[in-house]
Amino acid sequence: MLVGGPAPERPTGDRRVVLGVGEAADAGAAHVAFALREAQARGGDLVAVHARSRQETRQEPPDNGSPAADALLSAAVPARAALESGVTVHRHVVDGPAPQALPHAAQHADLLVLGVRHRHGMVHRELGPTHHAALRHSPCPVALVGVVPGPPTKAEN
Repeated sequence: MLVGGPAPERPTGDRRVVLGVGEAADAGAAHVAFALREAQARGGDLVAVHARSRQETRQEPPDNGSPAADALLSAAVPARAALESGVTVHRHVVDGPAPQALPHAAQHADLLVLGVRHRHGMVHRELGPTHHAALRHSPCPVALVGVVPGPPTKAEN
């Protein structure tokens, strides 16, 4: 967990943990479980946020909502997991690049949680533009939680 400079003034009682959700493979991942535990410990809500890329917005017209992104968020934080933890989960789909959208979504959060994958066989973690932007621009502490990769796919070999 990384904490930047002094925390900005936040409204009291606005306890929430923001979880960045990037891929369908995030479902059941360690960072999702971590975010649920943190929200539960703080007695607050979990806000799962997916930032739709330009490619995603081209594939789904704006007047149609975002069924694919909604399904991705529902799969990442299943209702059963939220119910078991006693945490209220809000799911938000935002349009725009994740490096800008996630720090913005964390404006009134106590914590921003992001998963960090690593390539098969690599010892060090891979931080991308979203991670770097969150670390530089998040108004709250940022937790980077390792996501254990599955077996390598044919494309990775």
